[in-house]
Amino acid sequence: MHWGLKGTMSALFLKTHALKVRRGQAGRVRAGKIPGGLCYGYRVVHASDAAGELIRSEREIVEVEAEVVRRIFRDTIAGLTAREIAAVLNREGVPAPRGGTWNASTINGSKKRGNGILRQHLYAGRLLEPTALH
Repeated sequence: MHWGLKGTMSALFLKTHALKVRRGQAGRVRAGKIPGGLCYGYRVVHASDAAGELIRSEREIVEVEAEVVRRIFRDTIAGLTAREIAAVLNREGVPAPRGGTWNASTINGSKKRGNGILRQHLYAGRLLEPTALH
């Protein structure tokens, strides 16, 4: 009985915690801030405001990576497949987002999850609340 109660309490905690995280992320989006982790082509701004408080959820463009993103969109418009684009980037030694090699899923991503270079909503200038992604 003890194990059953602990399991139920753990499941309840996880569900409540997930809701609170999403609520916090939605608040960041409403404030015009990026709610989650990094996106290829951006880096976190490490700075403090006038009161000495850490500035959170601010990003700046990494121009070298941003040019790779622009190139991927240009190549896609020109008719190249994600697999062809990945092969060219790998042949040229362009580092992938996590430092490894490029593959088609890095470029195409998942429609459901909204990831991948071509499906990333930030590249279209949109900040979406977490619930809007699913």
